[in-house]
Amino acid sequence: MSWRAGAKLFREMWPLIQRHVSQDDFRAESEFEVHGACPVQAFGKVSGRELYFRARHGVWTFDVADSAGNLPSDGYFDSDGFFREGVDPHHGYMPLPKAVAVIAECLREYTGIRPER
Repeated sequence: MSWRAGAKLFREMWPLIQRHVSQDDFRAESEFEVHGACPVQAFGKVSGRELYFRARHGVWTFDVADSAGNLPSDGYFDSDGFFREGVDPHHGYMPLPKAVAVIAECLREYTGIRPER
């Protein structure tokens, strides 16, 4: 893919990501950016803590750092961080809208808040 095609794809995807995040009321400060392919990754923050998402090798993982800033997937599983994983049938080429949906569901679980309908 040329850089122009990549830039065009990013411009098309960014509004979708923005709308999805703003439509769900997590009642907690959260923002993230999703990008890439093999791996698809997201970096951001929720309630002042770092969040990280990665989809590769048939698995996705979602982390929220503990109060010390450590991610559970870095070996800090016995902390106050948050970790979820699941199957990525796209093997690292997860469509970005699907990644946003997975992240949104993890954020709902982390915050304990469902969006209002």
